[in-house]
Amino acid sequence: MTALSNNQKSKRSSLKLPRVLAVLGMICLTGCLGNSEKPLELTYPPYPVAGAAVVQELNTLNPDEFPALHNWLDRLDILQAQLEVTP
Repeated sequence: MTALSNNQKSKRSSLKLPRVLAVLGMICLTGCLGNSEKPLELTYPPYPVAGAAVVQELNTLNPDEFPALHNWLDRLDILQAQLEVTP
């Protein structure tokens, strides 16, 4: 009789593990449901403004002497245009 009771106990304990795992899985998945309702909002850092003093200095530079600087500034302008989002 003890063999049957031990066998029944092992069956009961083996059935508890999948139930516990299923409950834990459902608890974890319900935590993900709350975020799916909100759309993802992307925020970008503000584009730094050079100011009048920097513009005046850049206007005095010869573009032929500093081609890398002017290429970089052009790429910044392109990036700014790409990041602008119209509502």
